[in-house]
Amino acid sequence: MGINKNQNSRQVLIKYSQLAFLLVLIILLSFTNAYALPGALDSSFGSAGKVITDFGGYDSAFNVAVQYDGRIIVTGHSNSSGSNSDFAVARYYSDGTLDPSFDTDGKLVTDFGSDDQSRDIVIQSDGKIVVAGYASNGSNNDFAVARYNPDGSLDTSFDTDGKLITDISGGEDSGNAVAIQVDGKIVVAGGGSDQFLVARYTTEGSLDASFDGDGKVTTDLGSNDAAYGLAIQSDGKILVGGTVYSGTHFDFAMVRYNSDGSLDTSFHTDGKVTTDLGKQDMIQDIAIQSDGKIVALGQTGDINDFDFAVVRYDSNGNLDTSFSSDGIVTTDFNGKDYGTGVVIQADGKIVAVGYTGVANFALARYTSAGALDASFDSDGKVTTDFGAEDHGLGIAIQRDGKIVAVGLTAVADFAMVRYEVTSSSTQSINNGGSSATLEGVTITNNSTNTCSFTVIKNPVPPGGAPVDPGEMPIQWHISSDGYCGSLNVNLAFSYTDTELANGNNITESNLVSFENTGPTSWTNRGGTVDTGTNKVTVTGVTSLSSWTIGDPSTSGNDNPTAILLDDFSSPESPGSPLFLFLGIFIALVSTSIVFWKLRKNTSS
Repeated sequence: MGINKNQNSRQVLIKYSQLAFLLVLIILLSFTNAYALPGALDSSFGSAGKVITDFGGYDSAFNVAVQYDGRIIVTGHSNSSGSNSDFAVARYYSDGTLDPSFDTDGKLVTDFGSDDQSRDIVIQSDGKIVVAGYASNGSNNDFAVARYNPDGSLDTSFDTDGKLITDISGGEDSGNAVAIQVDGKIVVAGGGSDQFLVARYTTEGSLDASFDGDGKVTTDLGSNDAAYGLAIQSDGKILVGGTVYSGTHFDFAMVRYNSDGSLDTSFHTDGKVTTDLGKQDMIQDIAIQSDGKIVALGQTGDINDFDFAVVRYDSNGNLDTSFSSDGIVTTDFNGKDYGTGVVIQADGKIVAVGYTGVANFALARYTSAGALDASFDSDGKVTTDFGAEDHGLGIAIQRDGKIVAVGLTAVADFAMVRYEVTSSSTQSINNGGSSATLEGVTITNNSTNTCSFTVIKNPVPPGGAPVDPGEMPIQWHISSDGYCGSLNVNLAFSYTDTELANGNNITESNLVSFENTGPTSWTNRGGTVDTGTNKVTVTGVTSLSSWTIGDPSTSGNDNPTAILLDDFSSPESPGSPLFLFLGIFIALVSTSIVFWKLRKNTSS
């Protein structure tokens, strides 16, 4: 009987140990889902954050844009219809699945007649999709532009058939970037015949004669010039970035044009800027910050070793010495690293995409001062492997702040990945009027207690997408640690000119605060706006939740519709590190006790 009793005890203990192990596993999985760190793959997207799309041939995605409704559009090229490449476009739901309302299966190819490749994509305010690249005319390449309706059909109001080809230089021309002006005109930039090339089209697809007389501009910077990046400033001036050969090596090169196509002589005296980083240097993309500063991304190096290169200029084209002391930052991943796309987050952080020397997607995030952001995957850098030689080529930021990067895989398919991004900070504030600024909110603690406050900034407006009339495209979730007692705080919400401009029909002097007071209820809490410092201040706040700012005088916006707050978290959430480690500790202690008893019973 003693032997049977021992065996039964061992079986019971083994079952308990299995349950304890299961508990550890469950906690780990819960942590993964509930507490995704910035830079982590978004598990709600595709398969573990990744999406691969096969058009049936050699396929490559080059760039990406996000619609107001959250759907994602990717462009590139495919030779699925024959030996020559065609424009290829795919549209996805926000979860990464193909959208069948787009050309019936979520993807399409467009043939210009020979070998055609698209390089960039932009979405008009009416939802139409503009894709630019190049197409062969039989002897060389020309600029090529296609415009699609939201359902994926070619827009026949654009040059009668939805597509056009333009010879700019008479030689090999490649349209590498496209942008839309506020008046709807389409600007395409690229390179050809060793020059910077720019073309501007009317909304109907004709060359715009108000742009340098014929809609086309060529600019010679020296030798072997080529343009790859394009951005339009808020004042309508056009920035184009690329490279120029100095006689011994290539340098960063930028040109700024007035809205009529003439060189802007207020930009570095002659409209042109070149920057020597010391090796073979090239700009691949440019972005403009809300303060007007210009961020250029590319690479610098030699035949054996290249690094990401980020250079920031002031609005006049001078190197910005507040950015890494000399305006220049280089980042090494692994060997030959190439930076291909750059975007600016709502909080001013800079995100760059490209690929590494071992051919993985590569992302780097920098603070506004130019340092690698240690809150992004612990060191500011992330690499993603799709299995072999993968290249990250394009990048976009969703309205919820998540980062989407696209490129190609080793088997020549569209590749897309989405990363988590949480903009949040926590700080303890002393009693009696002490203040701290967290994620654009200055909190003044008027109570007699010292409190810890957490603020999460989300660029999605409370009405969702698109921005409703009177709404600002920003929202804050503010919480305290629960030990503050009775709250009494002042909140000052800071906004940028870009965020103000992204609202619809907003009068800045009318801005007030709104507090989320129910699942779909937002209550006007008033406040004082300072248009000089871009702040809305509300005093005597006794409860914390989600807040936004908007213009209540705009019709229909007295009570904005709330978005879901699923993406928000706080230090007290079940997915926080404290609960994770506590749960693992308990489970491991339980497991140790079980095995100790098992060994004791076995030896007795």
